[in-house]
Amino acid sequence: MIWLERGHSSTELSCSNMNDSETVCFNLALSLVPFFNIFREDMEENINQLAQDLEKCCRENPDIEVIHTGSGFEGLSLPHLEKRQAWNTDADHMIIRTNLKVLEGMRREEKDPGKSVSVEQDLSGVGESGEGSTTAANMDVAENILYTFDALHSGYAEVSKEECSHPIDTSFIREHCLKNSEFIEGSQNLIPLSHTALMAVGDGTITGPSYSLPYTGGPFVVNRDFVYGLKCEFWPSQAGEWIHRDRRHNWPSPELISAISTKGCHLVPVGSHTSSLREFEWRYSFSVAELMLAGSLSENHKLAYSVLKSLIKSEMKLRDIDVFASYHLKTCLFWFLEQKGVQSWEKQSLGTNILELLDFIISFYASGSVPNYFISKNNMIDHRSSEEILKACHALRDIQASVTQSLCRYIETNQALPVFFDTSLTQQLAESHEKFVQNCKYNFLVMALAYILKGIKMKKNHQGEADCLFKKARLLHEAKLEGGTQKYTELLAALSEVSQVAESSSSSMVLSLLEEYLAEDQLKVTEYSAVVLAVFNVFLTLHPTTHDEAGFESNSAEFQERLTNPWVKESLFWAARLHEKYCDAIYDFVVKKWVDGPKFYTDDDDAKKVMKLLMVVLGKPTKQASAVTGSVVKRTIESQRFIMMRLLADYLLHVHIESAYIAFQAVAYLMNKSVLSEIYVFINWSAFNRSRLRAIELVLSKRELQSELSEEEFAKLVQMQHELLN
Repeated sequence: MIWLERGHSSTELSCSNMNDSETVCFNLALSLVPFFNIFREDMEENINQLAQDLEKCCRENPDIEVIHTGSGFEGLSLPHLEKRQAWNTDADHMIIRTNLKVLEGMRREEKDPGKSVSVEQDLSGVGESGEGSTTAANMDVAENILYTFDALHSGYAEVSKEECSHPIDTSFIREHCLKNSEFIEGSQNLIPLSHTALMAVGDGTITGPSYSLPYTGGPFVVNRDFVYGLKCEFWPSQAGEWIHRDRRHNWPSPELISAISTKGCHLVPVGSHTSSLREFEWRYSFSVAELMLAGSLSENHKLAYSVLKSLIKSEMKLRDIDVFASYHLKTCLFWFLEQKGVQSWEKQSLGTNILELLDFIISFYASGSVPNYFISKNNMIDHRSSEEILKACHALRDIQASVTQSLCRYIETNQALPVFFDTSLTQQLAESHEKFVQNCKYNFLVMALAYILKGIKMKKNHQGEADCLFKKARLLHEAKLEGGTQKYTELLAALSEVSQVAESSSSSMVLSLLEEYLAEDQLKVTEYSAVVLAVFNVFLTLHPTTHDEAGFESNSAEFQERLTNPWVKESLFWAARLHEKYCDAIYDFVVKKWVDGPKFYTDDDDAKKVMKLLMVVLGKPTKQASAVTGSVVKRTIESQRFIMMRLLADYLLHVHIESAYIAFQAVAYLMNKSVLSEIYVFINWSAFNRSRLRAIELVLSKRELQSELSEEEFAKLVQMQHELLN
């Protein structure tokens, strides 16, 4: 098959067209993308919880099997920002009717006997099919036998209760074959999705055989697709070639091929786009096989594919092109790895892998064919016009020709960089590579800090990611790129060795390096502020609170140790100190312009620095200040800023009570309430005695707060303090 022989001349041309400066920028942009790893565990926990909820709902029905598939479970996707507010990911669920036994009926083509697929059918206890409705939901259990017949379009089949020994025609199909819409309707009545506890409120949408419904949980929006289907215990004859075709690089391995084929496949109720009998056709689904293939890939393979898929989808959306489907791109990945082999791809850089895969995808679309990986005669884009395919092909070549610019557009649209400079990444790339590199340097260091603090808070090991980013930032600063093209050549070589970094970075090392670079670089005041506020936002996102400590006794030593970790505290006061040092002009601007703004007061020097920082965050004079939301995943939660400040006050009660007083003043301003009433929220409702005790100490230490208490309230507060101390 000619389309299997794909060259890489375009990739080689693309690489050669990049000078060292452009190649450095491309690799640096790629290094920004995997920052989503900081919350991958949270995302996986979220979709696994959804999966368990669905399984629990279906457990009551013995005739239902639930299979979780798709990119979210395969690890073949990058979350993206939905409307700049929450991270979006996918979770697909197949709901299989196991009480319906599917046998392979007549084929349109007889296979070569020497290459036939041997499948044992267990027919014990199965009777002859009877007369009656073809609606699967109405079948008697003893008669639940269905037969498949190859449809005209490869990759599809008709399904009937009637076994046929002669070629079927249109009249037989219309009389005896099961309509896919009837199957969906009957299945929905058996397992109404509204019974699950974690379903979204509102109506979903129907696309092909799937029912799509978004679910919002925490910082994630999960796009859930539900597909009803049938289980085929056999490996279909149409896919027999997949088992036996020659593979030069031994991927998938014979063992994996055998394991996949013995599991059979599924049928989902959707017909071919070009068929006049579409309502009677079913598509062969190999979702379980794809899950197993994806499971055989390394994280490097998955990352390269995920980045490229996200990049292509983002660029196609900007161009209003809808020819692409994620499944088509995954199909191209499997063909590519079969042809090239997984071992050689493992040895290459992320950038090289992405460019090679992009070139391979272009060659498929240029030929007008994206053959299904398991049934190669099924061209999955044959229903598209030549004009649509040509337009898509031109768009792919545009991405290839300006891949770094495309990548930067994707990052700005779909990712959340910690540091926002005055100009965008794409503008920096066009105007000054030196500025682009400087921006990446500061983002790398703040990202490294986030990984380290996440490890402290959640006991997750992201040290490797932190160390690589720390090392890259040092290389970028030491390169002194104003020296010319030779400097980029040397930097490119140094960056290629970063994966072998041995040193272990700490939060103190990151903050020290940031302070050193801020002192050396000639930045604008807004850029100084951007870096410092990014550190503050990381702190707000990842500092511990009493809400995180449900598994501990509130007065235990371990609880106090985690809550008062000095490395976390250092990040806060570093940000407050540095913002005052470099950016007091911004604070002065906020105070002058914000006539009706809050009037904070404290006599403590450290608390004053925190006060100035909070004033800038609340005043939002810059893009970076507006992005300080206490989350690295949400960017616009204006109505929830009081929650961010309450969590900060909760934390500060345990590490710096004077700064806690400032945080309570900020909450009171946002809630339009008194400071005392906000402190009493903790005194009356905190689940941890230590927090209540510290809140009481704060009230009793401030004359202005005591003056608001009656004698009875004061006596009650002192009594409560005595009880908590004892």
